[in-house]
Amino acid sequence: MNNERKTVSGRPLTEQSHASKLHIDTKVPEKWVLIDTETGMIWTGKVPEVPAYQSVYSWKQATLEEIGDAVLVIQKNKEKYL
Repeated sequence: MNNERKTVSGRPLTEQSHASKLHIDTKVPEKWVLIDTETGMIWTGKVPEVPAYQSVYSWKQATLEEIGDAVLVIQKNKEKYL
């Protein structure tokens, strides 16, 4: 099923027939910000709160402070991509 979907700006996206996993190796999960350009949802890396689950990392909805960090990074680096 290759449905065409769109980002918030209207850029076309092609839906794949299967789900994909994206993997990040990092020592600082909280520094990462993930933006869903289709829905507008913004996520950041989450460290497990319970020590027994230290190998189970995930994503959580980003706070305004974390979104602010992402905005600053984009503003500082936008000329690299123009």
